[in-house]
Amino acid sequence: MSLSAIIPVSMAFAAASATAAIVLPAVRRIAKAYRDNAEDETAGPQCAAAFPSLTVVVYDYARISDIEGYLQSLAAQDYPNFSVVFVSNASAAEARELEEAYATRYPDFHFTFIPPGSHNLSRRKLALTVGIKAAKGEYVLTTLSNCRIPSERWLSLMMEPITSGSGKDICLGISRPDFAQLRGAGKWYRQFDFTVRTAQWLAAATDGRTVRGDGFNLLFRRDLFFDAKGYSQTIYYNPGEDDLFLTQIADSGNTAVQLNPDAVLVQDWEGQADKFAKEQKERYDFTRPLLPKRPFLKASAVSWMQWTVLFSSAAAIATAVISTGISLPALCLPLAALIISLLFWGMEIALYRRISRMLCSKRLWWAVVPFLLWRPIGNLAFRLRHRSRRDRHFTWRN
Repeated sequence: MSLSAIIPVSMAFAAASATAAIVLPAVRRIAKAYRDNAEDETAGPQCAAAFPSLTVVVYDYARISDIEGYLQSLAAQDYPNFSVVFVSNASAAEARELEEAYATRYPDFHFTFIPPGSHNLSRRKLALTVGIKAAKGEYVLTTLSNCRIPSERWLSLMMEPITSGSGKDICLGISRPDFAQLRGAGKWYRQFDFTVRTAQWLAAATDGRTVRGDGFNLLFRRDLFFDAKGYSQTIYYNPGEDDLFLTQIADSGNTAVQLNPDAVLVQDWEGQADKFAKEQKERYDFTRPLLPKRPFLKASAVSWMQWTVLFSSAAAIATAVISTGISLPALCLPLAALIISLLFWGMEIALYRRISRMLCSKRLWWAVVPFLLWRPIGNLAFRLRHRSRRDRHFTWRN
């Protein structure tokens, strides 16, 4: 057997093994959290005195058509001790209109607005700061007015890590785009990219290394916000309220994740789903260099391992055939390389389908491998293509 064929086979095996060593424990941790959350039936209405107070801070960034339906969904939550601060992105007049229209029916709902002259600040961070300062609850949950609420148990499930007595101060929930609103030939890849990106920060969080959360479904103890002086450390950036801020307040012992399907919000962007999916990816791409490096280095290594396995297997087959010709002994190494590749790709397809089921995204088959191979190249192309737009993530551009 040719040494020139043994080396690439060994490289393919090493790359596949290294990827499995990183990915398998991560998926197991996420699956365990999902299973524990899904099996939890304790969250529900009980005596309000036994539950910490909670304030839901709703940023009304994109006016939803059925605002009353959204307020009804909030009011129907079975958590027994909560209030709502609704922060309008429009004007004081609109906030007053909402107050006049709904204050009587929803006495625990407070309507306010962002000061109109605040230009050199992140609108989202400013809205959340206004809401958190107005909050009365011991805990706050930040969300967006165009997120559809899946269940009356949403708030109870998000508060479950706190009410269970586990000593948690932060609960990372999930919101996902309404995938049916995505359009064009790349819609399957955008679902795939969202799923992989979300799985990466969930894997880090379940390993006690929180680097990111979802600001549209994020719960934390209110005092943590003031102890960290709010968003003051990232005041010059438009993004960062769901990753840079979390790295200030989260540690390995105070953070939980909530993956129960009844706690997963669905973002309703109507005809602008693709635009906002791209903007969200831009925001995360901008903040990534400012976050702890280890989880992202592991994710990057896994991405480039796809090409290592492919090229090493192809090289093993080519060198074995060229150097020794086609014979039964010569086919052993190419066959081993092919088996390694097929097992490797089969594992990745199975793991992706498992994660996508938890996140309600498309459970792909054959497209998983091409998408995984394209992802590091696509991410690099995305950064280069949007490099000229990075300035827009600084508040001085507002």
